[in-house]
Order: sequence, then structure tokens, then C-alpha cells
Amino acid sequence: MTPKKFFAICRQASSILVTVFHRDHTANRTTLSVIVSAMMAAIPAVALGQEPQIKIAQAGQNITVWDGWNVTATIFLKIDGGSGDDCIKLWWITMGVNSDSWEVCNQTEVKAFLPLIYGELRAGSFARETAVAVSDDASVAYNFELCNRVIDC
Repeated sequence: MTPKKFFAICRQASSILVTVFHRDHTANRTTLSVIVSAMMAAIPAVALGQEPQIKIAQAGQNITVWDGWNVTATIFLKIDGGSGDDCIKLWWITMGVNSDSWEVCNQTEVKAFLPLIYGELRAGSFARETAVAVSDDASVAYNFELCNRVIDC
């Protein structure tokens, strides 16, 4: 699926959701904004994930290196702070809960399966200013059927 088609589907899904929630007054605006925000969070992970993104972290800083919603992905990280080995700790935050951390050095692949939930891959324990190149191979984990239409967001 091309990024242009993906954005078009998400815009269409947003307008369908607005119509559905407008008719059903039991749903409040907060619920609607959470759903639309979650849909929009999927855009960087799915549509724009081909080009590596460079994140710069300072010594002792924690950063989000990747995030996604409703995706299956392989995330590729290259860690470079200059000469020598560069090791950092990675951990997941899903549904607001931190996972156990693990250490990686120089480069790694991380598998992600986030069915219908949002997740962040965090990095920390930087020993010095370090660049982290991040790219992924992501796809939609689950499709939704809404108003007799399949929506991949």
C-alpha cells in the first residue's frame, strides 16, 4: 500500500467515525479523540517507515526510538556514538506499562506485534552523545470492518 493510499483511507475512516459518533450521542468527544489519535499514530509507523530516522540522545537521556499502533514490525537500529562499542538499554511501553529492559550494542533488530494497541520502543543508558538510526518493515496487524468497509488503520 502506498503512503498516499494509506492517508486517503485514514481520512475516510476518520470521517466515518465522526459520522458514527455524531449519530450516537452516548459516545463523548474524549472517546472520539482517543480513537482518531490512535489512528493517526499508525501513520509514521506504517506509511513513512522506509526511510531511516536519526535520533540524537545525550548521555543519561531516555528517548522514544519507535512507536506504532496496530502493527506487526521488524525495527532496525544502528547505534553510533563515535569510535568503540556503543551499548544502550531498550524496553517497551505498552498500555502504559514498562517491560523489562535488555542491552544491545552497535546494531540490532527488534520484532514487534502490537495488535490493536499502541506501543513505544524506548532507549536509555546512553554513555555519551549517540545517534540512533531507526528504520522498520511494518504492516497492519488487524483490519477493521466499519460500515461494511475494511479499514487498515
